[in-house]
Amino acid sequence: LICSDGGARPNILFFVLESWRGGMLDAETTPNMYRIANNSFRFDNHLSGGNVTITGLFSLLYGLHPSYLDRVKAAPLDHQTLLNTTLADLGYRREVYTSSDMSRFAMRQMYFGGIPDSDYHFEDTYGKGKSADRAANDREAVDLLLQNIGSDPATGDPWYRFVFLTSSHFPYNYPSSHEWFQPVGDPGEFVFDKYIDNGPMLNDYRNSLHYSDALFGEIIESLVKRGEYENTLIIVTSDHGEAFNDYGRGYWGHGSDFTWEQNSTPLLVHLPGQQKGELVSRRSSHIDITPTVLRHGLECDGDFDNISNGHDLFDLPEHRSIISASYANSAFIVDDDVFIEQVGIKSHGLKNPQTNEIPVPYEAIRQLNAEARRFIGD
Repeated sequence: LICSDGGARPNILFFVLESWRGGMLDAETTPNMYRIANNSFRFDNHLSGGNVTITGLFSLLYGLHPSYLDRVKAAPLDHQTLLNTTLADLGYRREVYTSSDMSRFAMRQMYFGGIPDSDYHFEDTYGKGKSADRAANDREAVDLLLQNIGSDPATGDPWYRFVFLTSSHFPYNYPSSHEWFQPVGDPGEFVFDKYIDNGPMLNDYRNSLHYSDALFGEIIESLVKRGEYENTLIIVTSDHGEAFNDYGRGYWGHGSDFTWEQNSTPLLVHLPGQQKGELVSRRSSHIDITPTVLRHGLECDGDFDNISNGHDLFDLPEHRSIISASYANSAFIVDDDVFIEQVGIKSHGLKNPQTNEIPVPYEAIRQLNAEARRFIGD
């Protein structure tokens, strides 16, 4: 890629929530993000490349199908994300703020290799002799981010900050002041009866999202006060979705099923200076985000087909096929149908999993298989 060297570059903020599923961005649950959505591009038909963290973040940060994950993970420092290396080449100050232990599965080395310890902030209250509390971890991560934003030298150098918060991961942590939705359920109740009513657990989950949204609001407020908001490209999304026995099939959480609830996430893209919002309903995917940031945020030009399986988010195709992966297996998602390679091919509807025995689109799957191998050398 050839990136423009003229003019001031925008700051880039990724704000990623754990297990935030599509349809859970609204005025009551996430009021601060909803307000930003009014003058952002909002993608309401968006899928992650996985239903677990490692594959979801891989598709987000590499712009590749998760079929490439094992090869990258085998030598992570030799296969850095193009986003990470381009930002370094362009002189961006790169920082990470997270309450997730990304030393697991070599995620830190893959996604943030080369970022020094001084700029990589993993906040873990348990490691500091306190109780294990994701809400407290998120609070500390955001407090440190706000402190560092407030002490930024006035050099004009652009920054990239990646924020990954985990309060919205089961068992859904939040301070009592954010218990807006009631009644709430016992976090482990579904273990004893996986077919229970999902209402109380959903309320618990929405409360955790409400808390995470408040932390997001503090970050935006700080950027506005410093006059940096207008020059910041903001990506708001999740690693994957979350299920709550939505179809009476007994599925909860994530990593267990390829359905809309476990694979969909919200996505907001706010361009620097953007004043008018737009709803985009064509199917988008995590693999589209990195090429879009490189093209429209960093003004890079080149043959994007040679760097990503994704599309430009502002030029999406009418029909869409992607690969999604869990820890154990993967699926071909062709429009709204899911095909899982097992003994033969198991199929069901993405948004209606009771539907099965769907005719196999062999040509679409053949093309996905070719995409899954395209960047692997001889």
